[in-house]
Amino acid sequence: MKNTLLTLIVSLALISLQAQSKEHKISKSSGTLVLAGLNDVTVESYNGSEIIFATDSYDEEVDERAAGLKLVNSLGLNDNTGLGLAVQEENGNVVVSQVSSTCDSEFKIKVPSGMSLEYEHTNNSGGDIKVIGLSKEVIISTTYGDVELRDITGPMAVKSVYGSVEAEFSSVSQSGSITIESIYDLVDITLPSNASADISMRTPYGEIYSNVDIDVEKSEGMRRVSSKTIKGTINGGGVDFKVKASYDNIYLRKK
Repeated sequence: MKNTLLTLIVSLALISLQAQSKEHKISKSSGTLVLAGLNDVTVESYNGSEIIFATDSYDEEVDERAAGLKLVNSLGLNDNTGLGLAVQEENGNVVVSQVSSTCDSEFKIKVPSGMSLEYEHTNNSGGDIKVIGLSKEVIISTTYGDVELRDITGPMAVKSVYGSVEAEFSSVSQSGSITIESIYDLVDITLPSNASADISMRTPYGEIYSNVDIDVEKSEGMRRVSSKTIKGTINGGGVDFKVKASYDNIYLRKK
């Protein structure tokens, strides 16, 4: 019985050790974090002075033939993090690229609260991106991935071709415009009740649903009945806020 119990404890300890995340840190608290081609990633803001990259490595396959070698790709990028990522500083920004196109790791990145974010993913292996707590500018362009934004403020320009976009604002910044778009999937936005914006929503082939009080701009003279566009103001107007879902629905709700 004692031997069985000891074996169980050792096994659990090994599993716990394997499940620990690998991390890579760089000192940076301003500028823009640029992510290129990361398949699945969560970016979260925190009060700190380092960018922290992490991924769970317990299921990582080890290629024995690659012992002593570094992963490289056609762009000449090298894995300089031990996570399958190439990280470089360019013009005051941090540029991160995924070195292996077949990597299925989920990356978690913590960024200092003073940093902006740019994310781009164009190939068909694209996964999802989640952004939490950022109060600086966010720019996202993805082809196949879903986009989830939580506790954000803007300004931003977010577009997914085949994925959905869900955004929950903690407040609506008046420092720059906000554009949120999905071509073939839905857009779902939640605003605080005191948000101020000049809003425009368009969905040629979907519907628009909302419980937000919008002072709708009424057109004079002839109207284009073939397009579904709503323009108006929220709480007296404010920052330009554009929403588009070409082939699916738009949901605009208040907390």
